[in-house]
Amino acid sequence: MERIPSHCVNECYDVKVVEIPRTVTSVEGTSFFSCSDLVSIEVNETNPSFISIDGVLMSRDMKKIIKCPDSKTSFEVPEGVEIVGYDAFKHCKNISELVFPSSTHKVENGGLDMLWGRTISIVFGGSLTFFGNQQYVDGLVIKVKSDDDKQLILQGQTESRIKESNIIVEE
Repeated sequence: MERIPSHCVNECYDVKVVEIPRTVTSVEGTSFFSCSDLVSIEVNETNPSFISIDGVLMSRDMKKIIKCPDSKTSFEVPEGVEIVGYDAFKHCKNISELVFPSSTHKVENGGLDMLWGRTISIVFGGSLTFFGNQQYVDGLVIKVKSDDDKQLILQGQTESRIKESNIIVEE
């Protein structure tokens, strides 16, 4: 097996741990869709493409978060993470706060999707420049620590759904 396609592990409510073998080099977005009991995505230590940090699937170079398990209650995003991947935190209904390091500059479409309209605080360091389309983000409060003059681009649906008062830029 070299690839885990979208919806491959779909609505598997009793699955708690998934292990990705050494041979898998591609994991498509929504591969682990709506697995509410999933606590950890483990990766064979010799896998050349992926790594698991605290049960969260990441690119081997640790620059991109691929998927956080749905039942995760907290995750300390490591310094060096640059991109929140497509559907990375989709359905993570138990997380109430996410703090991203200053290295994180991009949230791909769906990266923080469907957090079910509840209030969740998301804090970014000073380099966030792109926040792609997200669904059900009405309750998000986004804090961006601004240490430079970069412009935050909210794309499409996100732009119309996140109230300006919910984006706090701190100097």
